[in-house]
Amino acid sequence: MCYRCYFWGEISSIYLKSRERWGKNALVRNLNIEITEQKFAMKKITLGMLLIIGLFVTTSSNAQIAVGLRAGLPTGISLKLNPMKKGAFEFIVGTYGRGNLNITGLYEFQKQISGIEGLMFYAGPGLHINFQSDVRYYRYYRYNNNRYYDVTYGNGSYISAGADAIFGIEYKIPDFPMSVGADLKPAIDIGRYDAVFFIDGALNIRFYL
Repeated sequence: MCYRCYFWGEISSIYLKSRERWGKNALVRNLNIEITEQKFAMKKITLGMLLIIGLFVTTSSNAQIAVGLRAGLPTGISLKLNPMKKGAFEFIVGTYGRGNLNITGLYEFQKQISGIEGLMFYAGPGLHINFQSDVRYYRYYRYNNNRYYDVTYGNGSYISAGADAIFGIEYKIPDFPMSVGADLKPAIDIGRYDAVFFIDGALNIRFYL
């Protein structure tokens, strides 16, 4: 799924509709609303991750925990339980873009790569749930009657879910509580109308607590 193409396509569509109906000043108002919605999505991601960390810190006080940043699809924060053992749990709270919140849970089988200290390959299955809000708002000004109007459009909010797999490689820096890595995460998402298969990928940096 080309999220960059989707984003710039949305911007182009907003621009053309705004110029056609209400003049060039409407575009600025539309983009301000889009930025506000993205900030709200990031607040939801942060809250969700704090809840996950609190849950596992209280229930698994003897387990090692690594908290990291994920740059890719989805972009967000990850929590890994027992990151240096043969079996680990990973939880990802991230977003694919405007109005989206994705929560993924994975069980990963991990294997140290011989010959390089700290280098590890991992793979495993998982599940995800996806929250999508396709409700957009903008305000425009009509010069002929000197009034502002608020408009709502979109397909509403909905939830989808599906199955995931992950294949990754990670390097734990010796004698330092940090690792870097990369992964591919194929998934199938079952939504309101159809099922979609896609392959995500991301770079990761983790800090060991």
